[in-house]
Amino acid sequence: MPTIERGEYLVSYLWDIGPTSDSSPLTFSELRAWQDTMGIELKPWEAQIIRRLSCDYLSESHKATKRNSPAPAPEFAPNINTKTVQQSLRALTQL
Repeated sequence: MPTIERGEYLVSYLWDIGPTSDSSPLTFSELRAWQDTMGIELKPWEAQIIRRLSCDYLSESHKATKRNSPAPAPEFAPNINTKTVQQSLRALTQL
C-alpha cells in the first residue's frame, strides 16, 4: 500500500474507531463519541476524511462480495483499491 504522507494517523484513527457501524458508514455522532472518549479533538477536515474513508471502505466491502474479490481488511491491505482512497483524500484536501 502506498505511503500516505501527513495523513497516516487518520487511517489509524479509522481502524481505532472501526471502519463501519452496523454495515453503515461512520456517523459524525459516532466520531464525536470516539473523540470524547479518547480525548482527541479532530479538525472538521479530519472528521470529513475519516467519514469518507469509512464510506469508501464500505463500498469496497460490498464490491468484495463478488466471487474472487478480496475483503477490504487490514490483513489484505495490498488488495484494497488504493486509487479510491487516494482520490478521496485528494478531493477532501480541496475543501
